[in-house]
Amino acid sequence: MKILYTGDDARMPFQIMHGGVVMAIDPGDNVEAALRTIEGVLLAGPWLVLEATPESDWPNGIVVVEVDGTDTQALPEQPAQIEIQITTGGRRLTWSSRPIRVVSDTIP
Repeated sequence: MKILYTGDDARMPFQIMHGGVVMAIDPGDNVEAALRTIEGVLLAGPWLVLEATPESDWPNGIVVVEVDGTDTQALPEQPAQIEIQITTGGRRLTWSSRPIRVVSDTIP
């Protein structure tokens, strides 16, 4: 399970699959992401996801979500998920990650 520490900047890669097949993402597509509770309540974001982000490989369906720590600083510990929306060819497609754990940063 991925861990997101509140208040920390984070870079989280995800591979987008559709019907069990890797979905290539076109450079012209619009990709956004947000942090949501398991029930779907918005916690932070949305953030624009860019093809130029290090470790991204859009032709192979890999997007990298950059989480701004200031957006998560006040969040309580809880399970959550990253929701990713891709607008391609006039269609909007949405994916949710496996659960991630939001943990308070405890080092002073």
